[in-house]
Amino acid sequence: MDSRLCVQLEGTEAGSEFPYQATARLVEGNLPFTAIFAFNHHSAIGAIARLKERGLHIRQDLSLVGFDNIPGAQTNNPSLTTVRQPLRAMVEMAANAILRFLDPQTCGVMPATLAVKPGVVIRNSTSPVANKSRFLAK
Repeated sequence: MDSRLCVQLEGTEAGSEFPYQATARLVEGNLPFTAIFAFNHHSAIGAIARLKERGLHIRQDLSLVGFDNIPGAQTNNPSLTTVRQPLRAMVEMAANAILRFLDPQTCGVMPATLAVKPGVVIRNSTSPVANKSRFLAK
């Protein structure tokens, strides 16, 4: 992956302003790309706002994927394709690891890693991009 297509959010506050600015830097870099993977849905929503201002259309010009499957992801316009974390499984794994750690028979053994398998929920913010050159022309 071209590192010039990876943008870092600036700031520490939640919301869509910093993702909006990061998307502006990405789009104004004039490098061709067909998708944005946002690290959460607030970032995805900020990206959508900037892309719409630029005259770009989600699905036709590029795809957008968020992370965490917040409740508003399904009702956003467009509804957001997302990576869904298996929260219940994560809590159960963490609780079991802590119980094993506290159990005198296991003598404080903590697993080195805990891995869960995320899921992908396909919605209306992704599709094959028909015309990559159209993106740069706007």
